[in-house]
Amino acid sequence: MELRVYTVIYEKLGGLYRMSMRKVQRIFVILCTFIMLLSVNNSVNAIDTTTPAPTTTTAAGTITPTTPINPNEKIEILFRSRWTGNDRLSARVHLFANGEELDIQTTNPSTGQQRDGIILDYQNAWEYRQANLPRYDQDGNEITYTATQEIINEDLFAFHGFRFKTVTTGSSEERSFIFNNISIINIKVGKSWNEYPNIVIPGTPSPAYPPVMLNVNTLDSEDSVSYDEEELNELVAESDALDADNLNYVTYASSLDEVDTSLEEDAQATTAQQSSVAIPDSITVNLLADGVVVGTIQVTKEQDWESEFVGYPRFDENDGHEINYTIEEVPVNGYKTEYVHTRVIDMIINRSIIDIPVVKKWVGKMQSSVQVTLHRKYTTTYFDYATSRNVTDNHDEVVETAELNAANNWKYIFREQYEFYTVAGQDPSKYEYYITEDSVANYATDITGNQDKGFTITNTNTTDLINIPVEKNWDGDTANSTKITLFANGNEVETVELNATNNWKHTFTHLQKYNNDGSEVAYTIKEVGENGNIIELDGKRFDVEYTGDITHGFKVTNKRPLDPPTPTQTPKTSDDTHVKVYGLMMLLSAVLVVIVAAKRMKYSNY
Repeated sequence: MELRVYTVIYEKLGGLYRMSMRKVQRIFVILCTFIMLLSVNNSVNAIDTTTPAPTTTTAAGTITPTTPINPNEKIEILFRSRWTGNDRLSARVHLFANGEELDIQTTNPSTGQQRDGIILDYQNAWEYRQANLPRYDQDGNEITYTATQEIINEDLFAFHGFRFKTVTTGSSEERSFIFNNISIINIKVGKSWNEYPNIVIPGTPSPAYPPVMLNVNTLDSEDSVSYDEEELNELVAESDALDADNLNYVTYASSLDEVDTSLEEDAQATTAQQSSVAIPDSITVNLLADGVVVGTIQVTKEQDWESEFVGYPRFDENDGHEINYTIEEVPVNGYKTEYVHTRVIDMIINRSIIDIPVVKKWVGKMQSSVQVTLHRKYTTTYFDYATSRNVTDNHDEVVETAELNAANNWKYIFREQYEFYTVAGQDPSKYEYYITEDSVANYATDITGNQDKGFTITNTNTTDLINIPVEKNWDGDTANSTKITLFANGNEVETVELNATNNWKHTFTHLQKYNNDGSEVAYTIKEVGENGNIIELDGKRFDVEYTGDITHGFKVTNKRPLDPPTPTQTPKTSDDTHVKVYGLMMLLSAVLVVIVAAKRMKYSNY
């Protein structure tokens, strides 16, 4: 009964739920429809309420577009060039009306001659006002004016490493255009290994070709522009940045060649092959502005060891001082760095360096200390104008002196020595290093080795020497010959053969009496083949006896032959008892395994 009641209640509630859901759906549809209608209405209102274009109502009531009051109105536009520092050049302004350039002629204030375009230079203080420019076009629309600036003769300054970046301000509405010309510098970097490149340093003409022509390489193209001295003076006179006296700062080249900053590939390859120091594939160069790093570039072999820092401000934006730019190479292992600065390029010269070790050895009593000196030989070549010939000079110079003693273990390293003689205008020449020693009394000096592997100096005592005789005696039968070895402090010195020909005698000569520390050398002898004072010679066995000393000499006595030894049975080195025990243990283990297995099978059947 209760179950039926619960069922009826459930059906009633389900019906109510279904009715409620249908009502909710109807309400949701109505709300969506209302929102859509509201959105459409707002859109229509937005369109209808748009602000109409300005119109003018005439007396007749007709609405017409507004027209200019004066269609022939003229305007004036100011053009001005501003420059950072004192580097100011002539500039030409190109004026455009609605994008089309205007053909404007201006008058030179000094000569009265007509000039193409608007010229800004020192004659008008880099300022010009262009009047009588129409404000409106033929359709009555206001004209939009734009302007660009062209710097004249900028290549002259580009040759000195800097150009100008122009930032234009102003507009047609403002009736002015201001050209802010910011001086920027480009620093070209070149790399040389063990060789100074063929660069004509300012003020230093090439000996072979007197300077008659300046050659300027533009940065925008591979083309070059050349000026003779007269043309150059004219260009300089146009700018207040330079005068005729400043020509000394210009780098000259021959009339036939450009300024050559490249390196001879063959010479580089030859130098690289000769050098014992490996050349890397790239280097890292930092650019410093007033001592602070502001840029970094990689200079690689693939770039022919040339690169460039581009577009750095020449003057400080805060106080206006000219920034001092320098370059700095991240150190390269095995090389010292030198810098050559010109107006053409900043060269980094890497010269290979080597360490040259020297070690001292003594034969005999060592002294308290010795002085050793490193020398080097090289050649130079120069052109003798008197004879019109190249002259080669040989040089031999002292590099460094060092003291060797017990405190430094009789060793020293001459560090970071240049591998090549390198100077501008000459091919690199490899140094030939060698060592000398101050003479040591009563010692002979022998120097071996080279600059690549190092040098060894051996000093041998020539006065504290002794001779040691040795004699062979026979007690009974004799042999045909025998050999005797002399030992010094246990180390073999010399072996000689004694026989009837030399009367069984020999003298060991020129032997050091003292060790390096001053103690006497312990000399001993031994007959070759002797073992336990027994030796076999010519099938006979002898008893060997040594007598004597280094003062009176040594004697070796071989006594009469001994009876042949009775052969003895070689004792067993081991027995097989343990083998039997191991076998028995293995057998018992196998029996136990079988028993255990049988019991497990028995219980498993139950």
